[in-house]
Amino acid sequence: MSTIAYRNGMMAADTGMTSAYGARGLFTEKIRRRIDGALAGAVGGAAFCAKFLDWFMAGSEGDPPKGERIPNGGADMGLVVQADGALRLFEPEGSFPVRADYLAIGSGSAEARGAMYAGADAQGAVAAAIHHDDGTYGGVTVCICADWNETGRSSKEVEQWLKAHQKHAVSAVAQ
Repeated sequence: MSTIAYRNGMMAADTGMTSAYGARGLFTEKIRRRIDGALAGAVGGAAFCAKFLDWFMAGSEGDPPKGERIPNGGADMGLVVQADGALRLFEPEGSFPVRADYLAIGSGSAEARGAMYAGADAQGAVAAAIHHDDGTYGGVTVCICADWNETGRSSKEVEQWLKAHQKHAVSAVAQ
């Protein structure tokens, strides 16, 4: 599966992807940042994830794609963080607002939540999931929410901060 973590304006995800036939070693990006500063991420089946992220990037117009429960106990899930930090979780049965200091979804969510409980940021949480969860692998992709960048940091300062805090391969998306 995958792991997506969110904390303090930062969303992070692993880049590993497993095909429907179990082939590992495929890689993709699972999170996006819209021009308005909102963030989204999706875990589960690749088709659902692509449709969910396309729906988000198109402005979240209409109904979101419907996910499914996965036989291994997982589910297609999406997470949207508005530029003001409001969280909304999408499950196969529907969506709902969430209030939390940090949140993680996917197969490595328990490991990621544990890491954030211990003080890790979202990037560190996904790195912990990569280390401890068999379904989470590859590098770490990071997106920064608009409100985090609007604290007086320039884009160059955000990039420098991300580079200084790299523990694994990171692709920074800070527009």
